[in-house]
Amino acid sequence: MDTLLLKFYEFLEWSKWLLLLAVSLVFADLYFGLRAATVRREKIKRSRALRRTFDKLFGYILWVIITYFMGKSIGEKVWEYVPPMLILVIIYGIEFESCLVNYYAIRGKKVKVKFQSKSDFIKIEEDDKNKQEF
Repeated sequence: MDTLLLKFYEFLEWSKWLLLLAVSLVFADLYFGLRAATVRREKIKRSRALRRTFDKLFGYILWVIITYFMGKSIGEKVWEYVPPMLILVIIYGIEFESCLVNYYAIRGKKVKVKFQSKSDFIKIEEDDKNKQEF
């Protein structure tokens, strides 16, 4: 039993900042998503918003667990953290892109993220139909 608790503590030490980042990204996406839906005058269902939020939250927790065990299976100290962190950067980047889209939708702008060009991969356009005066 002590070995199991020690391994769980080791996992929490490794993943505490990753889990905190996941929780903050999910709740930021919920906040900006609700505000963007209000600006677009969409009907907001509380049950759907909460269901999608908890689905994302548990999904990110599973991604952190999977990447932790993937790093442990590689086994070398140098390469133990590189592949899991690359995967989590991609996963968290997708969530960050969702936050950006909702943030600019609140301000009446449309965002397109393209990873084809290195210099200008975020394109922001004015969207007059969603523009709201503050």
